[in-house]
Amino acid sequence: MGRTLVEEEASGWSDDLTLNNSLLKTRIGQLKHVKGILFDVDGTLADSWKLGFDATQIVLENNNIPKITERVYHEGTRYSTPHRLALHAGICPEAEPEKFKVVGEKLAEQFDAYYVGLVSIDCYRLSPTIQQLNDK
Repeated sequence: MGRTLVEEEASGWSDDLTLNNSLLKTRIGQLKHVKGILFDVDGTLADSWKLGFDATQIVLENNNIPKITERVYHEGTRYSTPHRLALHAGICPEAEPEKFKVVGEKLAEQFDAYYVGLVSIDCYRLSPTIQQLNDK
């Protein structure tokens, strides 16, 4: 019996993981002087929600989809980007699952491009506590 698509995709993972693990160890070795690393989930350390909202509005407008309110945007952020954008486009996942997936992915790709283009150190502010740490 032939291999499934998932098995085909996974066949090279072992070699990739070995190579990536080796690279990761090298990189970690180069960071021994670093005291800490902070990872930000949007809105936790930096007040960046407005960038996501603005990028969403641009994507919606460029695709002739009505703009949304800040409230609707915040409610949608509990979903992945493709999911929430397909919802903003008015597509019901239960009624049109394939269209929901395809449109969501297309809009999410556009969103990512706009969002990354908007991000810079100067366009958002750190939360006050993180700013104090940053200033030290």
